[in-house]
Amino acid sequence: MIDAPNWKKGAKPQFLGRRVAHLGHVGLAASVLGLAASCQFGPTPAGSPPATTETSPLGSTSTATLQSPGSQEPNMTQVSPPPTDQSISVFKAVGFKVEFEGMLEDLAPGSYFLEDLPDPGANGEGLGYLNAATGERGTLLATDALVFFQQAFIDENGSRVIAGSPHLATRFVFDLTTMQAFEFEACHDGRPIMPSPQGHWLVTVCTQVGEDHGGTVQVQVVSLLSGEEIELNLAANGTKRFGSDFVYWVTEDLFVAHLGPDEEPCLISLPDKGIRCAQSLAGTEISSPAPGGNWLLVYRRDRIDAEYWNAQDVYSLECFETQVICEPVVVFDDEFASDTSMRWSPDATRLAVDSGHPLSSPTAKFGYFDTDTWAFHELAVLPRASHLFGWCPDSSCLIILGEPSYLAYLDGRLEQLPVVPLSPIAVVELH
Repeated sequence: MIDAPNWKKGAKPQFLGRRVAHLGHVGLAASVLGLAASCQFGPTPAGSPPATTETSPLGSTSTATLQSPGSQEPNMTQVSPPPTDQSISVFKAVGFKVEFEGMLEDLAPGSYFLEDLPDPGANGEGLGYLNAATGERGTLLATDALVFFQQAFIDENGSRVIAGSPHLATRFVFDLTTMQAFEFEACHDGRPIMPSPQGHWLVTVCTQVGEDHGGTVQVQVVSLLSGEEIELNLAANGTKRFGSDFVYWVTEDLFVAHLGPDEEPCLISLPDKGIRCAQSLAGTEISSPAPGGNWLLVYRRDRIDAEYWNAQDVYSLECFETQVICEPVVVFDDEFASDTSMRWSPDATRLAVDSGHPLSSPTAKFGYFDTDTWAFHELAVLPRASHLFGWCPDSSCLIILGEPSYLAYLDGRLEQLPVVPLSPIAVVELH
């Protein structure tokens, strides 16, 4: 895990009402989703730690102004904005009928798929559960509207589900513990729904790609626990914003986005409202950071032809901490990586692999790389119709969906599920 200056691990930012923070460039856990033959398969290790500079901690009503990139190590200066006298929630009651029919907390301990149930009533949509061990099904809630359930989260604050079409600005939060449903407006439609790992925050990039912005890119942050909102105004060189609209979470308080003036990825801290950009990664496209903040999976910048368009390599997140050229930690074999889906385990110690061309390959190879040696461990070879859904919440197995569906355990066991999950959005572990 990297330590940015005074970026406290696990700190919960306290945003009271709508806050506005201006950021410049500095050169830069819930158990929810989202194996034993071993052989060396393709990756070639490579990898340089940084120095950091101290800065003053920010309070909950702070504006951060960060200096532009230079040849030296990054540094920050921070000032306080005027205080805000009231708390504002952007949540309002949903404008359609919602019937809560059950609570996750009432179910027996075990692993459950949460399933999107289309049209349980009249042109509506519901949320159901499937016991992975017994095949028992049930309904948690039903609506008379199409809400597009996306992700689910369970922690000490209860259980909630995030919903909304990525083509519309309206977002929905269903609290399964208090049996309440809310909606709010994201600052822009056509943005993907990417809540933080534990479902506490939703970030939306408001400034469009290629849009004239006058040197400031606006980002909206909404607390999914309270409805409180904050605006981040990120200083950018030039007059147009480049890069994608996607947000990639590292921890509950850190996310990466392509917001740099040269389309480089930038690491943004919510508690400190700080930003660092990895200039040496300009031109790359992010695939996914590892949970907790050690590794960054990126699409390869030098192979964008049709044959190897999907090739991915691993970099250290220390790339955000230093101005020197950042080299990949692991370079995957082109032929192997080009047709591969990769997923980090929840504990960030393994990188799952689903390999095989979706059209030309008759089979799919499932396994994982361990982050200690980057050796590949093959677990199963199945018909190509099978695909990797994700990891078991405790990182002990891969979830492979198809007909039939399987759990592929790290010790080599392949366990067939009693029934095939239907439109699953998440896997949760109840204790």
